[in-house]
Amino acid sequence: MRVALALVYIAALHGIVALALLRPDLIDAQRWRASWLQPEPSAYGAQSHRLFRAIDADAAPGRLLLVGDSQLQRLDTAALDLPAYNFAAGGDTMRDVARRIADYRQLGEAKAVMLWAGVNDLLRGRDPEAVRAAFEQAEAAIPAPTPIRLVSIAPVGAKPPRRDLQRAIARTNTLLAQACRARCRFVDVTAGLAGADGALRPAYDSGDGLHLNRAGGLVVAGAINGTPVAAR
Repeated sequence: MRVALALVYIAALHGIVALALLRPDLIDAQRWRASWLQPEPSAYGAQSHRLFRAIDADAAPGRLLLVGDSQLQRLDTAALDLPAYNFAAGGDTMRDVARRIADYRQLGEAKAVMLWAGVNDLLRGRDPEAVRAAFEQAEAAIPAPTPIRLVSIAPVGAKPPRRDLQRAIARTNTLLAQACRARCRFVDVTAGLAGADGALRPAYDSGDGLHLNRAGGLVVAGAINGTPVAAR
């Protein structure tokens, strides 16, 4: 009996390895649906929030306030037309943003508040409607008439295939664009970053198929500034 169980176990391991090699998209899909893999907010996110609150307590008025995930954290803020405080934290979801944004004093003093998050919600298995609901919660915490800039979720690379994620991103961006009204401007970066197949252009891929490199970040900065950068 033990020998039979051992053989089944070994066969299952070989099957998982083969699946990972032949169909990485399936493994990836199950990984990003498993929300229990990482606590929310993460220890890093919580630590970053404490630092942001300390900076916020003595922040100068009239700046851009950037709140979001690692895509925004990696953005070269020097490429933006206005000086900015970058309160983005890698791994953050739109739900995390909604939870922490109300703690920042500058919400009523900022030139504008820019939000860029949502892909981590999808990676955790939440549906696009949940991302929209979290954005609306974050929006409600920002006092009027402070302008809001909402950046669309960037496309992901074609390799490994993430077809379910690509569809979820497209649906989420549609819902976010609908929710972004009045004082909110939706900054759609999809056309500038995606190739003919709808996936992230290799020229803008940092190498993991998810994050933008500097060139991709400059495309986003140009869209935010209202001066689009030509696709490469």
